[in-house]
Amino acid sequence: MAVIPFLSTAAVYEVFVREPLFSGELSCEVCTVVRGGLIGAAVGGLYPVFLALPMNASLAARYVSSTCNE
Repeated sequence: MAVIPFLSTAAVYEVFVREPLFSGELSCEVCTVVRGGLIGAAVGGLYPVFLALPMNASLAARYVSSTCNE
């Protein structure tokens, strides 16, 4: 689970920042920095949160730690 966000961030950054930058489609420096920052924040920051939600829910269901049983 720790490697998936890193690999997906690298792949998305390659497709949406590096390729357009090297091919000449993306020539604005500010646009490149903003695009890279948004990709880093969305894929590197929010994506792990969305991966953690179902994992935590399944662990809570397995160990019944989300309810108080006496």
